[in-house]
Amino acid sequence: MSVDTFNVSQNQADFFVIEGEITNSAYDEEVGSIRILAKNGNLKDIKEASDINLEGLTKTVRKHFVCYPGEILTR
Repeated sequence: MSVDTFNVSQNQADFFVIEGEITNSAYDEEVGSIRILAKNGNLKDIKEASDINLEGLTKTVRKHFVCYPGEILTR
């Protein structure tokens, strides 16, 4: 962010630009299991009820982001 362009101090400019990181785990057995209700009324853990590999859902996805006012791009 250009301090001169917007006539603000560096401290003010730092307030308007936010950097961060978020993480998400779609399936975490330690937090709680996903149970599937079968037609016969029994509940099964998703690992037992599914024929797909759930390893991809257990991995933590980490994404980085930068947020700033849209006006920065138009100047």
